[in-house]
Amino acid sequence: MLLPLSLTLLAAAPASVPAEETTAPSAAPITGTAVPASNPSGETAPDDILVGIGAGGETGDSEDGMIAGDSAQDGEAPEPVDPLWPGSKSTLTMDDVAEEYSWVKENLASRLRSYVIEHADGNPNVIHFLYEWGHDRKSPAEGEFEMTDEELSADIPLLMQWDARWGFDDYGTGPAGLTGCAPTCLAMVGLGLTHDPELNPKTLAAWSDANGYYVPGSGTSWGLITDGLIQYGIVCNQISTAEGDLTYTLSSGLPVIINVNPGKFTAVGHFMVLSGVDGNGRFTLLDPNNIENCSKTWSYSDLSSDMTSAWSFSLAG
Repeated sequence: MLLPLSLTLLAAAPASVPAEETTAPSAAPITGTAVPASNPSGETAPDDILVGIGAGGETGDSEDGMIAGDSAQDGEAPEPVDPLWPGSKSTLTMDDVAEEYSWVKENLASRLRSYVIEHADGNPNVIHFLYEWGHDRKSPAEGEFEMTDEELSADIPLLMQWDARWGFDDYGTGPAGLTGCAPTCLAMVGLGLTHDPELNPKTLAAWSDANGYYVPGSGTSWGLITDGLIQYGIVCNQISTAEGDLTYTLSSGLPVIINVNPGKFTAVGHFMVLSGVDGNGRFTLLDPNNIENCSKTWSYSDLSSDMTSAWSFSLAG
C-alpha cells in the first residue's frame, strides 16, 4: 500500500533536525521553488523521505551470491564487524535487529513519521541505521576514512546511502542515510568511471547542499544528476527509458542512473543505478538503499512500471 505522500520524514523534530514539507511526485517531475539559477530546470526527485525500504522488489529473480561480509580464517577468532562499514558487505538479518527495531519504534516515534519506521520492516540495515542514528552516531570527517580496494577497482561499485562513512552526515532535511540516494548513485557511477579515491557520497552530498541542489520540501534536484560529475570530467546525457535505448547504452559500457516513482522500490521517489544487462535482457540493478534488490536481475517490465527518467554517463573526450 502506498503511503500518504504529503507527510514529512521528520516529525516533531528538535530545532537541530528541521522538518520539511514534502511535495508528492506526479507523472511529471516536480518543479521546486528554491532551485538555484545554475539549475534552471527546476526538476526534483523527493528523496527526503525514506525510500526503497522493505524486503526488496517483488518480481526480480533471486540469484546466488548475495553480498556477504568477510569471514575469519579457520582457527582464527572473527574480527568485530560493523555492518554499516562498508554497508555493501552487511549480512544483517531481521532476527539480528529485532531488539533494535523495538527500540526504534519506542524511541524514535516522536522524531520520525510513523511510516518511516513501519516501512523499515524487512530491511534490517535501515533498522540498524535508524538505531545508530537514534543513539547520535556520527560519520567520520572527510579524510578519516577510505574507500575499499574493491570499491576503487570495480567497474561500478555498490555503495549504500546508509553506509556509516557518510550516512550519518546531514543532507537536506535529514541524515544522508535516508535522504542521500542521489549523491550515492552519482558516487557509484563516478567512482566506477574514474577510480578517483576522493570521489564518494560524502563529497557529492556536501557539494550538492553547498550549491543548492537540495530543494527543501521537494528533495534532490534532478539538476544534480546532470551537473554533479562535470567537475570530475564526466558527461551526463538524459536518455530514453525505452528498453532498446537502455540495452544499447549499457551494452556500450555506459552506466545509467534511473529515477523511479512510488511502487515496488519506494514510497515516494528514488534514484538507482543500472550497471549492466545480460544476454537474456535482464538488468543489473544497484539500489543504494536495499541490498536485497541488488542480489537480483530485473526484466525491463520489472523496472518500466516505476521508471520515470534515465541518464547515461561517460568520460569527457
